[in-house]
Amino acid sequence: MGKASRRKKVTTPAARPAYRAPIPFVDRPFEGLPAEGELVAMREIIPAATMTAVTTAEHGRVEFDLVTLLPDGNPAMVRPDGRILVALQTRFHSGDLSHDAAGALLAALARKDADEDGIVSRMLKRAEEQHRADDTEPVMRHRLEVYHAQTEPMATYYADQDLLEVVDGRGTIDEVTGRIHTLLDAITEAVDADARAAAEDSDEASSEADDIARDEWAEAHPEGEGECCGVEPDPQED
Repeated sequence: MGKASRRKKVTTPAARPAYRAPIPFVDRPFEGLPAEGELVAMREIIPAATMTAVTTAEHGRVEFDLVTLLPDGNPAMVRPDGRILVALQTRFHSGDLSHDAAGALLAALARKDADEDGIVSRMLKRAEEQHRADDTEPVMRHRLEVYHAQTEPMATYYADQDLLEVVDGRGTIDEVTGRIHTLLDAITEAVDADARAAAEDSDEASSEADDIARDEWAEAHPEGEGECCGVEPDPQED
């Protein structure tokens, strides 16, 4: 019998999760903010309260509400009317509560930006910047209807086959292109690794087959090439 392969399965760097350093503890996470006292009270004392805030210009100056608690201890949610709520009392948290609230807010902004109204809003802004009079809201909503009717079922099919890769299309052309290239590089590396692994398996299988052939020949010819089957060559001599 051939020897079992001791080669470890190949893992690609792209498949390994990136290392995330632990968030250090911050004893005054809201230090320097005008509403530091109110935020601490909402986080530690008050059972039910809200506070309205606005994001920076970098994030669109979006008005949102800080609340004490959300259902199931969720860190944030987007209401059907598009209003964002960010909770200060959550089920899980790191050592920096301000970092947690900011992360929850950014995630909620991304979810809001990804829904249909957010997509139409971004496309209208782009049309205005690029002076494209043909990109009206009815035209854009029709494009989304076509996407849902024709493209989405195909995307769902390939996702079910684990053959779909998703790229975030938000950002500049260079940013999106960079994400696509990064994904393609990772896929190429994975394919190359699989090809190398298959070649190694083929070489091992061929070597094992040669071992088996020699063993069988030796059993059938205990005295080597002789009178019984002198015309059959020893596999080692090939």
